[in-house]
Amino acid sequence: MRRQRLALPIRAQRQAGERFMRLALRKGILRHQHIALYMPVGGELDVLPLLNRLLWLKRHCYLPNLPKSLQRRKMCFSRVGSRGSWQLNRFGISEFHSLKKFPLRRLDAVILPLVAFDPAGGRLGMGGGFYDTTFSFLRLRGKWRQPKLIGAAYRFQQVDCLPLEPWDVPLDDVWAV
Repeated sequence: MRRQRLALPIRAQRQAGERFMRLALRKGILRHQHIALYMPVGGELDVLPLLNRLLWLKRHCYLPNLPKSLQRRKMCFSRVGSRGSWQLNRFGISEFHSLKKFPLRRLDAVILPLVAFDPAGGRLGMGGGFYDTTFSFLRLRGKWRQPKLIGAAYRFQQVDCLPLEPWDVPLDDVWAV
């Protein structure tokens, strides 16, 4: 899947990003005020058109910050546009760092990248466990449903079934283009 993503021409990636933005608007992303996204790398679906549209529509958008320590896996989120600075993390991914981190439980929706997904909400990520660790509290939720975890994907990334580990946090939805 990773090779297939990387093989997409830049123009096809940009077009997919625009289609994803339109799909997210149709799916009701504007019902949410506090939305986390990601900076795409390695052929991941480009969510930057959606990020720009959400900012233009006065939504509060957040980007993940990896922990400094290699032993930790829990990310925090910084609001884009607040006082802060851009930095590259240890994987060379751009991160926006603000002084004040936003509480995870107050996010309405999280748009996250994936390598593969299945119809049951299973997600195969890049293998670091950052999203599963960060949102592990969602496995214990009863009636509480925030934030919604929404995978951003190309249609070809869907598989029939992914093996789930006890620590995996399933997606609430996948928006594929």
